[in-house]
Amino acid sequence: RYVCLESPIPAGTEACDDGEDSWWDWSGKRQLRDDRVTQAFDSIGGGEEMTCRLRAISPGEPGPWPRLDLVLLGLGADGHTASLFPGSPALDERRRWVVAPWVEHLGARRLTLTLPVLQAARHIHILITGAEKRAALDHALTLPVSQAPVRCVLDRATIHWAE
Repeated sequence: RYVCLESPIPAGTEACDDGEDSWWDWSGKRQLRDDRVTQAFDSIGGGEEMTCRLRAISPGEPGPWPRLDLVLLGLGADGHTASLFPGSPALDERRRWVVAPWVEHLGARRLTLTLPVLQAARHIHILITGAEKRAALDHALTLPVSQAPVRCVLDRATIHWAE
């Protein structure tokens, strides 16, 4: 029913190729443009607005966390997933559903679901491509979550690998 790519791409960052704030869906079409992404960051206060939106679409779910039907994740060469990077304070979050931690090496905030929300999903899939990501996956299996955040979901995830 709902499809969401959780990473906005602020203007002026390396990931943004056209100088405009963007939020992309998987088809490559813009979902938000211009100052609305920046305003969203200014107004979310660490993810509270997005948490309210999640609560609205998952009423009556048992337990403290939403039960998303499917979470499709990627894997960074550093072991990050869902904008949860190694060493981030967001890895220790156990109250909020959504946070927007500052990611120093990107020079930007990244909106992300928290570990408990990812772990509560009914189905978790991870798509990795190429030898570098395969090596990152193998390495993540030997590390704690604090050093390879993807580790928090690997035991329950279905891995899809394309060379």
